[in-house]
Amino acid sequence: MLDTFRALGYVVRPITGTREERKALYDLAKKDLEKGEEFDYVYVESLSRPSNSRIDERYALKRLVRENLDFDFISFCERKNLRIGYFLRDLYWDFKDHFADEPLIKGLYLRLALKKYGKEELKFLRSRNIQVFCPTPLFADYLKSKWKVDAYPLPPGSDVVNSEKRTLETDSLEVFYVGGVSGLYNPKVFLDGFIQSESAHLTLCTRDSEKAKVSEYQKEGKVTLVSGSGKELQKFYRKAHIAVHPIPPFSYARLAHGVKFSEYIANGLPIIAFKGTHMAQFIEENQIGWTIPYQPSAVPKLISQIIENQPEYEKLQKNVLSMQVDLRWEKVVEKLEKKLLNK
Repeated sequence: MLDTFRALGYVVRPITGTREERKALYDLAKKDLEKGEEFDYVYVESLSRPSNSRIDERYALKRLVRENLDFDFISFCERKNLRIGYFLRDLYWDFKDHFADEPLIKGLYLRLALKKYGKEELKFLRSRNIQVFCPTPLFADYLKSKWKVDAYPLPPGSDVVNSEKRTLETDSLEVFYVGGVSGLYNPKVFLDGFIQSESAHLTLCTRDSEKAKVSEYQKEGKVTLVSGSGKELQKFYRKAHIAVHPIPPFSYARLAHGVKFSEYIANGLPIIAFKGTHMAQFIEENQIGWTIPYQPSAVPKLISQIIENQPEYEKLQKNVLSMQVDLRWEKVVEKLEKKLLNK
C-alpha cells in the first residue's frame, strides 16, 4: 500500500515502528497540523491484535495491557476534521475455537483479554466519524449484524508476477499451498483426501516450526514440505498448475481473505477451495477455480476431474489472468478513495 501511494504521486507520512518511534512521529505530525499543514486523509491499518492493546513483557511473562497512543492520535485528527479510514484486519478474538490449539490457561487468557480490547476497539470505531474497511463482504456482514459497525470490504491486492498461459500436464498435476497448518488453518481435511489422489503432487510451504504437524503426509511421496517467503516462493509458483486455499467453512476462517489468495491470482494459478467460505464464493462468482464440499472424499474426485478435463483448466486459468488487473494495489487504493473521499 505504501509503495502504491507513492507511485500514484502522494507525499506519504508513514507512522510506523515501536511505540516510542510512533509517539515521536505522532507528536511531530500534531505540531505540523497545528501549524496548518494539510493532509488529504489519514489511513490506518490495525494490527493482528486490537490496536488499543500492546504486549508487555516482564519477568519472562507476556501480558496484554491497554494502549491509547494510536487512538489518541486518531481522535486528534478527527478534531482537525481530517477524513480517516481504518482497516480492521482481524476479528478472530470473537471466535473461541480459534484458540483451540493453545494450552488451556493460555488460550482462556488470550480469548478473554483479546475480546476485552477488541470490543473496546469496535466501540471506539462506532463512536467516531471513521470510515471502517475490512477484508471481505462476509466480514462486513458479521460486523454489522453482531457489533453494529458499518464497514466497507477492501480485499488485499497483489503485484502481478506471472501472466503466462499455463498448460496442464495430465500425468503430473502440481498443486501448491502456502500458509499455516494449525488451528483453524489446519489443512488436514484436504490432505487426507489429497494423498488418495492419483498423478498429483502437492508442495506445502509453511514455517519450519510447523512442519512436524503435517510431516506424516510425506510418507507416500505425494506431499513435499518446504519453507520460504517473498521471492523464495517464486520457484514453487512457477512449478505449480493449481493453488489450494483449504480453509474450513466455519468460524472466523470463513470470513477471511488471505493475502496469499491474491498472491495465487497474481501468479496465474486457478484455486481450489471448500464451499461455504468467502474465498469459495469469490472463486465461483469469477470462475477462477473449483469449490468442493468440506470432506476428504471430494478431493481425489476433483483431482481426477481436473486431470481429465484440460480445456476446463485452460478456461479457468485464462479467467485468472483476466482478473489480475482488478487485484492490483492501484485498484485497492482506487476503491479506498472512492469510498473515503466520496469520489
